[in-house]
Amino acid sequence: MPKLIKWLGTGLLALCLQAATYQGVPTREQLNTALQLVRERSSSDAEMSYFEVDAFLEKGKLILRGKVGDVEQKLLLLAGFHQFHLPLVDQVELFPFRQISTPYAWVRTPWLDGFAEPNPASPLKTQLLFGTLLRILKTQGDWALVQSVSDRYISWVAYPEVLPVPEQKYDELVGLDSVMIRQPETQLYQDEALTQPLLSVLAGTRLPLIRAGENVYEVLAPGAEGIRPAYLAKSALRLFIPSQPFLPEELVAEARYWLKTPYLEGGTTIKGCDDGALIQHIFKQFGVLLPRKPRQFLPLTLSIRDSEQLKPGDLYLYGQHIGLYLGEGFVLHPVPDQHRFLISSIHPGAPRYYKPLHLEFKQGARLLLGNPN
Repeated sequence: MPKLIKWLGTGLLALCLQAATYQGVPTREQLNTALQLVRERSSSDAEMSYFEVDAFLEKGKLILRGKVGDVEQKLLLLAGFHQFHLPLVDQVELFPFRQISTPYAWVRTPWLDGFAEPNPASPLKTQLLFGTLLRILKTQGDWALVQSVSDRYISWVAYPEVLPVPEQKYDELVGLDSVMIRQPETQLYQDEALTQPLLSVLAGTRLPLIRAGENVYEVLAPGAEGIRPAYLAKSALRLFIPSQPFLPEELVAEARYWLKTPYLEGGTTIKGCDDGALIQHIFKQFGVLLPRKPRQFLPLTLSIRDSEQLKPGDLYLYGQHIGLYLGEGFVLHPVPDQHRFLISSIHPGAPRYYKPLHLEFKQGARLLLGNPN
């Protein structure tokens, strides 16, 4: 709702002024322009917003038909198109959509690639770890357009690699505590004695917790035949506690743990990830579910314009990338053309100086939740 209030104060004014210039019946071009304006105002990032709506005239009425991902988008849409002063027919569906019998799903492979199009040759947009909960937006053959519940990224995935989850079961799953894989890769077992391997899962994987034993955690996991219990050694895990307090040096130590991860644009696993996903993983270890892109997480931070005022654990924005400030002028950052991450200095003349960190610095960002800085 705060987004709606903000939009009504700015974007709706622009749309009202635009609509006021229309004479008589709006043209196709004018309707498309209005749709585009609503689309832009309803989401800061198209990769996280599902908006498939058409507007057309029929017998003197303005018909809105299509699908949107959440109620805020629909409210903005209706508010915007009321400015045409025509009878409005609302045929816009909200998620979950009628033609999708099972609107949620669970990733059941160690990780699942998410593409820009229903084609594995299209650009990689994201990767979804085992146990990631998804919203099913639409299907096309063996492909599904999905939205990750945790970070809201939208991508096309191979439909056979996910387990459909009914809405009631989804509500049960999200209500459970969870555990998170700490080691780079660990074994999930079928039995509590940890003798029958099920599959290997990667660092950052979160699974709903059923019971904590002396040496094992019993969790729920997606399988080919449905949801099943599975078991993990306690030593490989940590309990996921939302927004737990942490010290900057703990964050720095976690950053060094992920240093050897290869850089992969669109990747989100310890086998390869981009800078936004790396920052996500580091903070997730402390119960902070940070968005992947600066424009999404900056509202949660304190802006720092002077790099000399940075403290360990601050985010470091430069060029088109993001790093993590480690202290004493050093930053963990990506080097995309070398497909790796490095720790470099921002100070000219210092050992391991990396020029883009110094010349392309935009700002630092200090997280307002959890970090005692």
